[in-house]
Amino acid sequence: MASGNPYTAFFVTALTSNPNVFYQSSVDSGYSVDNIPTRPAEWPSAPRRTRKASRVHWFSNHETDLDVYRVYRGSTPGFIAGPATLIAVIPDNQMMDAGGGGSTYYKVAALDRHGNEGPATSAAAASGAVGVPNGVSPALALHGANAQPVARRRAQRVVHATGRIGGEDRRRRPRRTPRRHRASVGSPAPVRTRSRSRAVGRWPTACT
Repeated sequence: MASGNPYTAFFVTALTSNPNVFYQSSVDSGYSVDNIPTRPAEWPSAPRRTRKASRVHWFSNHETDLDVYRVYRGSTPGFIAGPATLIAVIPDNQMMDAGGGGSTYYKVAALDRHGNEGPATSAAAASGAVGVPNGVSPALALHGANAQPVARRRAQRVVHATGRIGGEDRRRRPRRTPRRHRASVGSPAPVRTRSRSRAVGRWPTACT
């Protein structure tokens, strides 16, 4: 008997066309046998590989008697999910695998509490970091010097911050009032005056 599955008492009653005539069997006991495997797990995306480990993640199964997941690893897409390739038995739907290297493939199968294992997933290859091929470690690289890098960065900041086009500021600025025409609040308006100078002529001395 499987653990957690107790015996249940049963008996059978047979009826006839006469309601007063019927037959009953003796009581016997038994338990239900669960031999239905779980559904296959599903991949949301390919496992992601970092420099130290691979993150393996899959969708959770929804069986009420779900127990654990078995994770398998192989070096080819057609590897067999079995005891030789089993690397983890976990209740969660994700894990970090520090093993593997080169070409690494994973398969996952769900297991219920009565020992029924469902079909394994298709093989999923662990992909490398974004923009980096498998088997190549990311590295820091520096670009060559560009002409006037400071001026170029400054021009970009002007365009994004102030909306300047072509290095010129197209925004309209308020016209400033000359200082001599400014007046304080409550004081009379200034009076503009203009002075003229007259030239005074002299007659030459009379001739005698």
